[in-house]
Amino acid sequence: MNQINLFPSIANGLAYIMNHLQMNQKSYTRGLQEPNPNQGTSNMSSTYMKKRHLKAAAFLLGLLASALTQPLAMALGIVPIQKWRVHVVNRLNNATLFVHCKSKDDDLGFHNLVGIGSEFQWSFKNNLWATTLFWCLLRKPNAYVSFEAFWIEKTHIWLNYRCYGRNCIWTAKDDGVYLRNNPDGVDERVHKWKDFS
Repeated sequence: MNQINLFPSIANGLAYIMNHLQMNQKSYTRGLQEPNPNQGTSNMSSTYMKKRHLKAAAFLLGLLASALTQPLAMALGIVPIQKWRVHVVNRLNNATLFVHCKSKDDDLGFHNLVGIGSEFQWSFKNNLWATTLFWCLLRKPNAYVSFEAFWIEKTHIWLNYRCYGRNCIWTAKDDGVYLRNNPDGVDERVHKWKDFS
């Protein structure tokens, strides 16, 4: 059964169970207080039936939650938890690159990248509520740049597209900081260096 047809079935099942529970609330309560002489010992008790209905409702709610499509989850501010990797690469001619990256929760420390091709990288899993954010400070002799190196996009796909494969590659070059456009196979300059004043 596909997801589109699953929603009405689950919703109808939940509505039936909830209506049945409401209509039979009095009989459930009465069943707990006094036995029904018309019921034999082989009939299920009201308490047992109530538990079965509650379990069925919980099961259907679980199905509904699992049937949520990614666009609907994104609209609700929920994103799937995925593993990401971010790289900072030194492509400066004859210069050491100083790197300091952090998030609200994690300080990744200070790193000196010596020589062309040296890099600092880290991996992480984004949080469910789409608030994961990392920013970096890069310094070279006489210049610096500070920027957001990773963020979750709820409505746009600028970063997601370039970081295809959940792999973001930032490269420091003499004229600025570039982000690798993975699908197109090119580096795009995103930030210019700022002179120390």
